[in-house]
Amino acid sequence: MRCGAVFRSASDDAVKLSGLRADEVMKDKKDRMMPTVAVDPVLACHDAGNYRLLDQVAMPVFVLERCPTRRAVYAAYNLTACEIAGFRPEDVVGRTAKELYGGRFGQVAYDRHCVAMESGCPMVYELTLPLSGSNRQVRTSLEPVFDDDGQTLRLVGTSQDISAAANIDHLKTHAATLHSEIEEFVSLAAHDLRSPMRKVGALANLIRDEISPDNAEAGELIDMLEGVAGNAMSLIADVLSYAQATGSAESVEKFDLEALCESLMVVLDPEGRHRYEVPDQYIFGDRLATQIVLRNLLDNAIKHNPDCRLTLRVSVETVDASSYAISLSDDGKGLPDAGTLFEDSGRLKIDSGYGLAGARRLVRSRGGDIAADPHPVDGGATIRFSLPGTLLPGP
Repeated sequence: MRCGAVFRSASDDAVKLSGLRADEVMKDKKDRMMPTVAVDPVLACHDAGNYRLLDQVAMPVFVLERCPTRRAVYAAYNLTACEIAGFRPEDVVGRTAKELYGGRFGQVAYDRHCVAMESGCPMVYELTLPLSGSNRQVRTSLEPVFDDDGQTLRLVGTSQDISAAANIDHLKTHAATLHSEIEEFVSLAAHDLRSPMRKVGALANLIRDEISPDNAEAGELIDMLEGVAGNAMSLIADVLSYAQATGSAESVEKFDLEALCESLMVVLDPEGRHRYEVPDQYIFGDRLATQIVLRNLLDNAIKHNPDCRLTLRVSVETVDASSYAISLSDDGKGLPDAGTLFEDSGRLKIDSGYGLAGARRLVRSRGGDIAADPHPVDGGATIRFSLPGTLLPGP
């Protein structure tokens, strides 16, 4: 079965591979004093001159042809390929990949060539080959050329050294694995630390019950102990929140923003101390990411304004055809250095908790962005984040 275009002559093959127009090829031949002749394709493997134009291509190009005893023999190997592989043209032409490279490398390459020659279909494969004294990762593309009867006459191949890209991919995978393991360890450690810190708080209460109310010094020490335990529990909660945000999977679906915020406030503000305003808006997007980011922003606003009864305002707008933005504003004491709050620095984790750090990383991993308004009109704090998705007209 034919899988590709039909080339009528070896000259036509060279013109197509060189990327030159016909008049440019004619000028090149005239400049080189080479006559323009029509060559029988069957004889092409015996006439290296038909492939001379391939030497003008600045990437490795080779041609494989059938021979009576072997199914895929190199008929051409351009100068770029020779320079990269460390071969001379006369060392390549007339040999198979098995004979040229030897060992398992050559056998696998030759098998690929034979399959492409027999099937008549294009093929792309990756293989490690010994080139210029070292093993290199090479991606090779094979395109068939047919005769007038629809039989595969030759294969035109191009190769690309992807060793550097393969190494980068390996390093990225390794780094991602290490990062995942570190985050898993941090999450487990935070879980394990919660229990002893709760016990510290409980012991402080027991000691308080046992000492005399007149012992002011002991009372101060117990207050300090409870404060340390409370701060530790808050930090542990932030670490768990960060781990949850950075490890969440996408959850693209239709959801009700108002209902989502209401469920969050029931957990974060069970006593109903704070007032919140949310539009009745349906969104098609990553519900879980939106929920995690909003939870962290709402929790951060409430936690950093312990003495205030806040008014929390949530608004949503379309950014473009494929993304939406949600803003959370409060009338609290505001954020220090709001303009640089979400820049890539360690200060975010130290001053504002791991919750905002996790929110930032989650939003950016989804292709969105997050920023704090440095000069909110009504005071307080305003944080805006965007995510892929669209606003829906109604329920």
